[in-house]
Amino acid sequence: MPFFVLLFSPRGAIGRGPFWTGLFLLLGLEIGGFLAFGRHGAAPMAAIPLVGPWLVDVSGPALGFDGWIPGLLILALQGWISGVLCLKRLRDMGHGAGPLVGVWGLDLILTGALMAWMGHLQGMAVIVPIFTGAGASGLLWLALLGWLGVEPGPRRATPDPALAPAAMAAG
Repeated sequence: MPFFVLLFSPRGAIGRGPFWTGLFLLLGLEIGGFLAFGRHGAAPMAAIPLVGPWLVDVSGPALGFDGWIPGLLILALQGWISGVLCLKRLRDMGHGAGPLVGVWGLDLILTGALMAWMGHLQGMAVIVPIFTGAGASGLLWLALLGWLGVEPGPRRATPDPALAPAAMAAG
């Protein structure tokens, strides 16, 4: 499967091998993004999959615009690619988008709850919900990715060549 189709096209289904290949390509893109922004002040945490751009200012004023803009663009790209990979893998396993939407929904609920918790804290105490949320979100996504990467797809029955002529004669 071509690189861009694997990572960007939501059509089709993929097995475990292409799924893991896509995740490693995504990791390579994230590390490449860190290296591209690294000379402009990005911390090594920017390369952490999914949560890195939230934790650091990836561009800073050195590029002439707010650092959250490229961070949000990187998050959107990561979200699209990971969503495409998960959706294709779910199709191969015989599932719809429900588990992916469920994890995204739980992640949003968790983020909202942690933001509410942070609103009641002052000073350095806000760091507790940040790390709690990053850990819980990371475990949630690792569970989904692990399940998708380990669970075999449906067994496809190979047609018995001896039965093929009988089926054609009956039809």
